[in-house]
Amino acid sequence: MLPQQPGVPREPGVPEDPHTLPALQASQAPGARKTLRALLELSPAPPAEATQPLLAAAIKSAKAVLALAERKSDTILLRAGAGDHGMLLVLKVYDEAHPGQGGSVGRAGREADALLRLAQAGVCVPGLIASGERALLRRYVEGPIVRDLHWDVALARQLAEWVFRCHAALAVDMVDTAETAGADAHGLGRSWLVGDMNLGNFVLDVASGRLCGIDLGDTRVGDPMDDVGEGCMRIIGRRPGFTADRWECAVAFASCYGRLAGSVEYVLSEVPMRASASFRQMAVWRSDPFMAEVADAFPFLWDEALLSWARAKQQEPSGR
Repeated sequence: MLPQQPGVPREPGVPEDPHTLPALQASQAPGARKTLRALLELSPAPPAEATQPLLAAAIKSAKAVLALAERKSDTILLRAGAGDHGMLLVLKVYDEAHPGQGGSVGRAGREADALLRLAQAGVCVPGLIASGERALLRRYVEGPIVRDLHWDVALARQLAEWVFRCHAALAVDMVDTAETAGADAHGLGRSWLVGDMNLGNFVLDVASGRLCGIDLGDTRVGDPMDDVGEGCMRIIGRRPGFTADRWECAVAFASCYGRLAGSVEYVLSEVPMRASASFRQMAVWRSDPFMAEVADAFPFLWDEALLSWARAKQQEPSGR
């Protein structure tokens, strides 16, 4: 349950999320009021006839409820409308104080474009309401955070399917170079990537029962295998990490992605290099020498995980 601050009542009906920052009251948080002013800079997303009334309602009555993030952007949960049954919306504001990966310039526009393209392709993402040069407004998606769920093979495959559909929807034209020839030969091409496969960026939408990607603020063009490798790193390393079950889930994630891409062997062979790079990056971010040691050992550990996976497959009843 969210910690209760003395003298600050909890908003009725707001989802209880142990990972959010303390509750905000707009009248007591000048920073929140400043962030809310970004609503005035936004233009409605297409179709405007559907999103313009939602943006107008947010400008007129939005109240800050929770601060959801503050590292890469000011991200605030808003309630727009009268009473406790108003719409829950999410406002993200990028600026020079939150450079994130690749700087803040253009991030709101890239994320807004990705949300629109993914929604048009039928990929489960939050509905975009409005966007501007440095901010965007989207619908709130209610559901448990994927990183905190009990991980099993079915969940790993569900994540792989979402990531593959994301890459397919955001594919870009390949430049014929030696660097991209390997990926092109296996039908993977290049794509706008998720860019941050943190499992906290995915929820299970209670309304649809589908896995939903809620944060595309680090989107960039690259090799889809970078997302796959980081996804494996995140699955294995999330506490309780490095268990046999987590290794099984990582192999299931990568093999499912490979099956959808038509290249299981290639994807599985690329994971060691990509996941090791992700572990090394994490070691730098966290100043964690253990992560660096895992990066060095990962190729051997991955081979062992593949052997265990293959043995388990051989023991499955025929016709299953």
